[in-house]
Amino acid sequence: GEETEEKEKEERDQEKREEVEDTLPKAAEAEKMADGPIFQGPEKDEARDHVEIHSSTYSSFSDRFQRLLLNAGILHINHSSLLELTVVSMCSCFLAVVFLLHLRWTATGSLTNRFYHTEAMNLIQTYGLPESFDRALALAAEMLVMWFSFERLYDMSTLLHAATLTFKQRNAALRFLREHQPPWTFAGRDAVTLQQAKDYCEEVVRCSDFALELSDARWRMLQKPVEFLVSLVEVLLLAAFLLILVPMLLPFLPNFQIPVRWHGSTSANFGCWAFLDPVVPLTLALVLVSPTVHMLLQAHFANSEIQRQQSILRSRAEFALCRSPLKQEEDVEYVQLRNSSRKAFAKALLKWNHGRVLGVVEPIIVLYSALLVVGLAAISRLNFIII
Repeated sequence: GEETEEKEKEERDQEKREEVEDTLPKAAEAEKMADGPIFQGPEKDEARDHVEIHSSTYSSFSDRFQRLLLNAGILHINHSSLLELTVVSMCSCFLAVVFLLHLRWTATGSLTNRFYHTEAMNLIQTYGLPESFDRALALAAEMLVMWFSFERLYDMSTLLHAATLTFKQRNAALRFLREHQPPWTFAGRDAVTLQQAKDYCEEVVRCSDFALELSDARWRMLQKPVEFLVSLVEVLLLAAFLLILVPMLLPFLPNFQIPVRWHGSTSANFGCWAFLDPVVPLTLALVLVSPTVHMLLQAHFANSEIQRQQSILRSRAEFALCRSPLKQEEDVEYVQLRNSSRKAFAKALLKWNHGRVLGVVEPIIVLYSALLVVGLAAISRLNFIII
């Protein structure tokens, strides 16, 4: 009885092993076709049918593309990248605030010239006696001014860094989309129907919408603040330029007698120009110029990649329109294909709030404006630092 039971058990195990061996090759082949490389070039119809049967989760190319994009981890932003940028901004903002409030007065000797004609009683009324409550309040107020100035500068720099990392992630998603395009199997003199070309355009649009969905949502939140900061940098550079240039030109004007040089060595009464310090807008602008230019360049790279893929899609649509035998009943498909190829990626371009596309002009304007103002400040011997 024990021998017969062992034989029956061995027979059942053998049958199970045979069933598993029969199913494994088919499952492995289907999984390989489903999870394999997206761009496979020309494929046989039998392989396509095999994938459609054995892989219901990958019913279309866009579904497989979405799965691969999620598994690649391109939609995420590395926290280390943000930390690197914020540490640099933290140091530059702190140095700018300390320079504006302390270093520029103590290191250059301007503090002595500033308070040379100031009475001792006026200083006591302003800051209080040593080790008094008024002196403590004055020091606390000064520390609060430094902290609030640093915090505002740091927040603006961090916002620009967030936009930069958003555009970098968008570039990575666009490169992944370019490397994993839907299979375009028509070349040379092969005939392609308009319906096939239309399906190809729709697949590309679906894949691009999914790849850029997260960065689009991030840009919608950052669009207005980033546009404000870019305008602020340009305004600060313009203000510094005018505050440096105008006093240099005023002595050459006719009937002008008030001295206007304030760069550390002249005199007494400067009129209204004594309260206009070009170092303040220049230093604040230089803190924000580097993250602004970096952000605008990343936006330009993203738009360039989109335009490149848009031109590839349009060329393939034109190839289909040229190779396909046109008939009267295909006029509707002809128009639909041309319109879909022209509208593809149209909404994917990064734009300002007023509709202007971000290009290479914006970073060039900001960079050359900063160089112009810095050069003018160096010629006028202005006490400033490049951060």
